[in-house]
Amino acid sequence: MSTNWRWVDEDQTTVTCGDGRYIPANPDNLDYAALVAAGTTIAPVAVPALTDSDVTREYERRLLAILEARDLAHAAYIRADDTDELMSLQAMSSRTTEQETRRGELLARRASIETLIAAYNAMASPPPADFTADSYWS
Repeated sequence: MSTNWRWVDEDQTTVTCGDGRYIPANPDNLDYAALVAAGTTIAPVAVPALTDSDVTREYERRLLAILEARDLAHAAYIRADDTDELMSLQAMSSRTTEQETRRGELLARRASIETLIAAYNAMASPPPADFTADSYWS
């Protein structure tokens, strides 16, 4: 048997040697039992290296959550609408309680997005393994 065995998953339910063979990690499976009996070392799961694209996807996920948008095009529409609405509210010489509340909501959302953008721009490349943690984005 090959000497380059690796776990396929973090739960260690299957091993592979990279040549297309997959063996369930079941003691009743003769191939797996032979690996164990031979004292074969099984390498940990190969975790792909994180890239800037991973960070971009996390940024986009967070932006969509802030805006409650279904996709990036919808997010752009909401941001443009927010800007128009905020400009209208800011231009008023006096505002009702509801209008002042809405103005505060729009300003808070804008601040959240600015914080998100700043965090995105400050993210190291390559990103740290735990880059999805809130501590990197707030």
